[in-house]
Amino acid sequence: MSVLCRLLLWAEKRRWDGFGGWRRSYSQGSKPDLNKQVGEMDHLKNKEQRQKRLWKKMEAIEAKMAAGPKEPSNQDKTLSSKNIAEYDIPTIAGQKKDTSAPLPTSYSPRYVEAAWYPWWVKEGFFKPECQVKTRRMQGYRVLWLPGSDHAGIATQCFSQAVTEAFVQLHEQGLIYRDRRLVNWSCALQSAISDIEVENRQIERRTKLSVPGLEDKVLFGVLETFAYKVEGEESMELLVSTTRPETMFGDVAVAIHPDDSRYLHLHGKRVCHPFTGRLLPIITDLAVEPQMGTGEETHLAPTWQKPDVGVANACLEGCLSACASHHLSGAVKVTPAHNHVDYKMAQRHHLPLISVISENGTMTAECGKWVQGLHRFLAREKVLAALKEKGLYRGAKDHCLVLPVCSRSGDVIEILLKNQWFVRSEAIAQSALEAVESGSLKLMPQFYEKNWRTWLLNINDWCISRQLWWGHQIPAYRVMIPGSPDLEELQNADVLDTWFSSSLFPFAALGWPHKTEDLQQFFPNNLLETGSDLLFFWVARMVMLGKQLTGELPFSQVFLHSLIHDAHGRKMSKSLGNVIDPLDVIHGASLQVLQQKLKDSNLSPRELVIGSEGLLRNFPQGIAESGSDALRFALCRYDAHGTSINLDMAAMEKASHFCNKVWNAVKFTFAALGEEFAPLDPEQVFPSFPMDQWILSRLYHTAEYCAQHLENYKLHSVANAVYLFWVQDFCSTYLESVKPILRTGDPVRLLSTQQTLYSCVDLALRLLSPFMPFLTEELWQRLPKTHLESSPSICVARYPSPEHLRHWCNPEEEANFSLVQQIIQVIRSMKATYQLTKAQPTVYLACSETASWAAYEKYQEPLQTLSLAGSVNLLPNSEEIDLPLNCLAVKVNGHTSIYMDLQDLVDPHKELLKLTSRQQKLKQQLANLTEKLQKQNSLKAKLNHEQKISLLRSELEHLEQVFATFQKMAE
Repeated sequence: MSVLCRLLLWAEKRRWDGFGGWRRSYSQGSKPDLNKQVGEMDHLKNKEQRQKRLWKKMEAIEAKMAAGPKEPSNQDKTLSSKNIAEYDIPTIAGQKKDTSAPLPTSYSPRYVEAAWYPWWVKEGFFKPECQVKTRRMQGYRVLWLPGSDHAGIATQCFSQAVTEAFVQLHEQGLIYRDRRLVNWSCALQSAISDIEVENRQIERRTKLSVPGLEDKVLFGVLETFAYKVEGEESMELLVSTTRPETMFGDVAVAIHPDDSRYLHLHGKRVCHPFTGRLLPIITDLAVEPQMGTGEETHLAPTWQKPDVGVANACLEGCLSACASHHLSGAVKVTPAHNHVDYKMAQRHHLPLISVISENGTMTAECGKWVQGLHRFLAREKVLAALKEKGLYRGAKDHCLVLPVCSRSGDVIEILLKNQWFVRSEAIAQSALEAVESGSLKLMPQFYEKNWRTWLLNINDWCISRQLWWGHQIPAYRVMIPGSPDLEELQNADVLDTWFSSSLFPFAALGWPHKTEDLQQFFPNNLLETGSDLLFFWVARMVMLGKQLTGELPFSQVFLHSLIHDAHGRKMSKSLGNVIDPLDVIHGASLQVLQQKLKDSNLSPRELVIGSEGLLRNFPQGIAESGSDALRFALCRYDAHGTSINLDMAAMEKASHFCNKVWNAVKFTFAALGEEFAPLDPEQVFPSFPMDQWILSRLYHTAEYCAQHLENYKLHSVANAVYLFWVQDFCSTYLESVKPILRTGDPVRLLSTQQTLYSCVDLALRLLSPFMPFLTEELWQRLPKTHLESSPSICVARYPSPEHLRHWCNPEEEANFSLVQQIIQVIRSMKATYQLTKAQPTVYLACSETASWAAYEKYQEPLQTLSLAGSVNLLPNSEEIDLPLNCLAVKVNGHTSIYMDLQDLVDPHKELLKLTSRQQKLKQQLANLTEKLQKQNSLKAKLNHEQKISLLRSELEHLEQVFATFQKMAE
């Protein structure tokens, strides 16, 4: 496996040392560990449950298909009604884009994203990673190092590092060769790591396709057969297993030493029906007395911690349970094909008999009658032979976990092979101490518990693979073929890709040589990667980095979530739910998506299911959104969990946001005019309330972004920038200053223009790491201050709270918060009576001095933003006469709003609506009152009393409104 798409970055210390990375997490074709992990036992059980749900969903999809596919919509999202503009000015690659032409009417990603990238690359401005871009804008010197496939291309410098690492670890006594159990893919004829094993939940008899066989193989069946006790023809032990073909490798039957039902069998033997071997009946504390009752399916402990490259603990294998007519609690021992049995065989000095070969056929140990036969075909012959001998005792459905190779689809075999291993206990302890001492910080913090669980239970690491593609193990055997000349024969195995990947943080910088890059950028600061690689990659880098360099390779690890579809399923072509980033960027019709599926290597069955999934998930295709919208939508998800359920609606929303920014900046361009001369932020001191408010909001946004960038919470930063643009700037400030721009005096106009410029300039910089194309297109057209010399927004100064602190104005933010509350109530009243276009007269009565002062200061924007005809401030509602047709709403203890509805609503219709509403509320009140009298629970009584109080309050309000409309109707 390569490290393609695992992106790393380093930063030289200027004001900050940074190392980080980003891994695209489209979980297509792999099995990620996604639930919160509180230990390996829970982790494996959760994995089973997720797979169980997935298979149920797939079955539901197939069942739904019986009704026939739905007809796709005629509308194609890729050909939507939105304007698509093209940049048609001839531009040489690497030349700066011509921004003199007028901007298109609306945002078009094709226009915006044209020509910029080659110019950025030529000038050295751009690195496609949000953390890198932000740090660069903050003034740091940043080195971003993307990982690529290193094992296949055998880059010379990296191969030297891999060889050096192997030699050093071997000389230190950490690498050795031994005969151990491993996960073996017969289709690949290689050992594979646990991350390449997909554990499928089988709940009942299920037929599955197996590579190399035309017919499907039946799984999920527990077969029972008898072992005859030596010298006791009338006594037999019934052994149950899901893998009867492995019985040729049985070397013993185990019982618990304290099980009184078996005391008379201690020291006895059973006879193997095919080989004639006598198998000892041994006693072992690992056997549970309940074995064979149907309540247990594994030897104790029920769940074994899997080791990377070493066989999982009997996930499917020979799940052996044993019983007689009235005896249970005995298990057969097959050590060459079962990890738990292997340990038991070591304790009891039992032989190891391999009965399945590397290619998945039966070995000579099984006898000529099945030798060379495919293991699953041999199963049928074994069962037939048992029946013929009168030893077969039946079968029943059995729930099991079937380990399948994620690369070949073959059922994993647990085989005994000569492999190379790394002694891991000592180096794992060093990695554990790094986290516990705080030298290494894992984010989110809950992964620290998982880190501890893995490393405390670690087994030696199998690093050899029987493949022809990769770094060949630098171990040699000296051959003397009858002549004085020596011949060196190199080991044919290659190294596990995680071994070479674990050297990446320092080998990519020139290790083992003391290069300038290594001295300058190592150790690193931050590694960012997917949460599924915590143990398989991150822990390996920490262990080998510390062992080979004496230092931790990085001080912080950010484990981001993995991306699933909107329903929480992993993305898979066979489910038709894969979201290709390029399709989001450029758009793709349903026909194009279906053709991609047909061009894949899916089976006919998977193709049918995938096509149905495409039709259901993307009936109108995928709309063109551009890379900025894709990047921003992804960054708005909280990556500090375990999974992200990606909804295409998020892409559409991000695209709409791009258009909103586009229009806001176009509005600003029109407001500034040709002669506007901007000032630097340090020179801007607003004197008008709305200008003070928006710049204070901008300061707090910049402060919030700076704070959460340090915690790597990109979603918090992205959402803060989004809220500033949409709520603070577009919906509030721009709308409030439109009257000023139309009729304002020169002093206020200049202040408004400067405020608009400051907001757009700085807000574009805050947005730039997420939307580099859009912000570059717009920022290049902005006038520049005399101090601004940056050629691109990519390298312009990122907004710093220290430079904007003079804009901080909590008092004005608090004042306008009161005003916004009034605006919200007035708009709500208009919506209630469907006064969308009408502009009613509003009276605002307030008896509290501070609030009155705030309303008075912001009276003009209050009237503009509430969309009212006029807003009249009243010192106290009791002191003046109000029009009879005013509807009153009490905002708080000292503020009330009165809206004149004369000639704006039909009072008779409103009275009918109010009467109906009152009747419903009174009925609800009566029902709750009755329930309250019958309740004995104190908690339930309190809940009912709260509901009754709310209903009474609403009825009182309706009575006041009813009286107002009665007067209007008279």
